[in-house]
Amino acid sequence: MVHFWRFIRLFALSIALLSPFEASGAALPNDGRVAVVIRGSGVLGRADVAGAASAIIRELSVRGYPVVDKDRLDAMERSEAARLALEGNVEAIMSLGRKFGVKYYVKAVADGHKPVLNEFGLYTATVTISIQAYRASDGKYLFADSSVGKEVGYTSQEAASKALLAAADRVAVALAEGDPSSKPQAKSGGRTYTLSVSGLAGLVGAESFRKDLLAMAGVESAYLKSGLGVASLEVIFKGTVDQLAGALVAGFGGVVIEEKTPGSLRLRFEK
Repeated sequence: MVHFWRFIRLFALSIALLSPFEASGAALPNDGRVAVVIRGSGVLGRADVAGAASAIIRELSVRGYPVVDKDRLDAMERSEAARLALEGNVEAIMSLGRKFGVKYYVKAVADGHKPVLNEFGLYTATVTISIQAYRASDGKYLFADSSVGKEVGYTSQEAASKALLAAADRVAVALAEGDPSSKPQAKSGGRTYTLSVSGLAGLVGAESFRKDLLAMAGVESAYLKSGLGVASLEVIFKGTVDQLAGALVAGFGGVVIEEKTPGSLRLRFEK
């Protein structure tokens, strides 16, 4: 039986005045301190979550983001605002900004699924991670990305750790460059539509749905913006919104179209 637990670790970073971000299309502007908050669950241990946080910090650090002093980190970690901010509470995000001088708030949620023993005596682990960035002064959403890591190891712990690091590395690069890892690119005249989808099984279900979309006729690309709660996807489809809605209903069992606009669909998977 997998014992689920949650572990929060806060990492605040201060932006160097002459950071390489100045000349890039980074998601986080070069004008203030950044706090990165990570929560882990499932089979992930404290060391796993700390390693994932280090991977994100390392990627940002090489681009000019030094870590602030330990005392500030510890104070943030003990605050009630940190817990609430991780749940998406805008007031808590703004509170962190005021109290700790944080300009940008980044939250990440990682979930490790129970590794599976394969026929070769090795373990295969799947870990999902979702990251979102906000401006702390007003809670404005700035960036989101998600990734699924799948790795093999001699032990279940090794496999899970490797899968988490692989996924963390991808979202760290995406955050640093301001370019989501699965962002869609138009190819030959397809139209961009936003899908809001409820009834999926978390981030794993949302990522599975995204991959199934890519196999659907007319879909050129599909990007998962957020897999938490109501999943949000950006899809490039060669056809009208009515044709997209029809293809979804025909291609996925139990799909109900709840709302339709010229550029978006809201749908629900019935259980």
